[in-house]
Amino acid sequence: MSQCTTFIVCDNDGEWSPCRCPECGGFLPKDFPQGKQFLCRKCGAVLETLPSPIDDPDIEEDTDYEFGGRICLVPSYAVKIDTTLPPKPQRQMKKKTLLWAMGAGFARRVWEDRDGKQFIEIGPERIEIGDPRILQVAEEEENV
Repeated sequence: MSQCTTFIVCDNDGEWSPCRCPECGGFLPKDFPQGKQFLCRKCGAVLETLPSPIDDPDIEEDTDYEFGGRICLVPSYAVKIDTTLPPKPQRQMKKKTLLWAMGAGFARRVWEDRDGKQFIEIGPERIEIGDPRILQVAEEEENV
C-alpha cells in the first residue's frame, strides 16, 4: 500500500492531532474506526486503518493500535463496504440586518432568510421575530 498516512492514538489526557485522508488530504473525523474500512467524508475514498509496520522478526503480524498506525487507501478490488456517501445538509442562506432582538437575558442579531422571514438564532434553535420570548426589536445605530 503506497498511499498511506500515519495516525497517533491519543489518550484522554493528550492532545489530538487531526489525521488526513491519503487521497484528498482532507481532515478525518476524530472517531474513525480501527481495523475496519470507512469512507472519507470529503472525497468518498475507501480507507482502512492498519497497525504500523514492526521491526521484530519474531512477531508475524501486529494488530495492536496502542500507539497508532497507518490509514491507507483501499484498492477498488478490496472494497468490502457500501461506498455511497450520505447527503450533505443544505446550508441555510441568511442575510444580516441592522436589527437586534432582545428578550429576558439575551440580545441577538436579527437575520433574514431567502423568503424574507426575520429570525434570531440561539444555539441551534431558530426563533422567529413574532415569538413571545422576544420582548423588543431595535435598530442598530450606524457608526459614521
